[in-house]
Amino acid sequence: MQQLQFSLDISLHFIQEVFIKIDFMLRLLSNIFYQYVVSEIKCSHKIPSYNHILWYKQGKDKALQLLGYLNLNSVNVESEMNGKISFIGDGRNDGSLSISDLRLNDSAVYFCAASLHSAAHLSGVKTKTS
Repeated sequence: MQQLQFSLDISLHFIQEVFIKIDFMLRLLSNIFYQYVVSEIKCSHKIPSYNHILWYKQGKDKALQLLGYLNLNSVNVESEMNGKISFIGDGRNDGSLSISDLRLNDSAVYFCAASLHSAAHLSGVKTKTS
């Protein structure tokens, strides 16, 4: 009877150790997997005069957070999002938002908005030159 209990204790200890190792490996694989997962969201519009695409994130608090925008000449990512997101496109027709290193807090509703950028409202501004 004592030998059976000893054998059972060793078996239970072995099984517990195996489960700990499996749990560790799953966590390790999960971390490795999430580091290389990239999500891409596409956006397009057909408004010829609009040359900007702005990207927003709406989290649990329902507030809209500007992530950045695309325009004809440049890609502008908000500083707190540098390294986390990237944009492809030029804002005239379509663009895409890529999110790297996905985490649970990246769960949100993402919006894109087409916009016309114009400096026409600044035509009355005069500058003094020397």
